[in-house]
Amino acid sequence: MTARIGVAFDGFSTTAEAIAVAKRAVEAGAHSLWMAEHLGYREAITTCAAFALQAPGPMLVPTAVSPYLWHAMPTAMALATLDELAPGKVVVALGVGNPLFLQESGQKLDKPIRAMREFIEAMRKLWSTEPAHMDGEFVRLAGARMAFKANPIPIYIAAMGPDMLKLTGRIADGVVLSAVTDMLGAAVAVLTVLVIQRLVRLLAPIDLSTVKLMRVVRVKDAPEPPLRTTRSWGSSR
Repeated sequence: MTARIGVAFDGFSTTAEAIAVAKRAVEAGAHSLWMAEHLGYREAITTCAAFALQAPGPMLVPTAVSPYLWHAMPTAMALATLDELAPGKVVVALGVGNPLFLQESGQKLDKPIRAMREFIEAMRKLWSTEPAHMDGEFVRLAGARMAFKANPIPIYIAAMGPDMLKLTGRIADGVVLSAVTDMLGAAVAVLTVLVIQRLVRLLAPIDLSTVKLMRVVRVKDAPEPPLRTTRSWGSSR
């Protein structure tokens, strides 16, 4: 499989510094730019929009947007707008978030599987540009619709635990395994997702060329601000 290199940003540096690093990364051949959504720091989708304008070319991945802190409608709008800046280059990684930080923001980690499922369903309905109706426990839509259509935006899930991995296999386009520390653990997690996908998709053959693994590694002796790189194997979808 072909290895592709991406760069991940934590949001701890200023936006100007992140843009400068992104430009250098793109010049060096980076395939993707991943922008983390750490509460209290730089916002992921806005920063990716800056990357689209100042360092165009790579895939842009806001990571990991939480359904507890964002409503599906403005999230769908923001990602579709980002797609206009970088057509066909947008992926979103969703994650429920850190329970402590959610609590500090007045939210609690309640029924994460249901919350994630409803959030993804709602965004996909909205991206269709048809009136969207949902009466979920976490997401309610009463005919909301988007007035412009985006390119297909893949949805990855930053999955923690077997139940979220199973949900990923059923409804997501990819999985982010940021908490996995060894390749054996990553392989087990990815195989879980693939098996669920195969069962859901009427026992269709598994195409390993569609598998994309991300592993975060630290770059030694990197200039400030420090870089995190991601190595990806396989296709982008």
